[in-house]
Amino acid sequence: MDVVLQIISLIVVALFAWFYYYLDKLEKIGCECALNRTRTLLMVSVATIIIFRLIDIMTPLPTLAQIVLSFSSFMFIIVAITYVNYLKKEKCKCSETTARKVIEIYVWIVVIIWIIAILFLVLLLILHTSNRRYLQQGVSNAS
Repeated sequence: MDVVLQIISLIVVALFAWFYYYLDKLEKIGCECALNRTRTLLMVSVATIIIFRLIDIMTPLPTLAQIVLSFSSFMFIIVAITYVNYLKKEKCKCSETTARKVIEIYVWIVVIIWIIAILFLVLLLILHTSNRRYLQQGVSNAS
C-alpha cells in the first residue's frame, strides 16, 4: 500500500477510534436519551471499520474483506445520519460534544464526495455515449 494511503488509513482509524470512544462514553455517563439500538449498530459499524482498516494497513485486503469494509462504511453513513438527527430531535444535551459534531461533519463530507463521484460518473457515461454515437455517425457518413 502506498505510504500516503497508509497515513490516510491511520487517520481514519484514529478518527473512528474517537467515534467509538464517544459512543461508549455515552453509556458510561448515563446519557439515557442517547442509548438505543441505533447507537449499538453504529458502534458495531465503527468497530468493523477500525478492524478492517487496520488489517488493510498491514496487508492488502482480499476482495470479500473489501466488500465488508465498503458495506460497513456505507452502513456507518446511513446509521450516523439517522443517529445524529435523532439526538438533535430529542434535544439530547448529554450527547452534545465535539465528537458528535465531527461525526456529523464527517458524514456530510462523505455524502457530498459520493454525490460528486456519482455525478462525475454519470457525466462520463453521457459523454462516452454521445461520443460513440458521433463516431458511429461519422463512420456511416464516410461510407
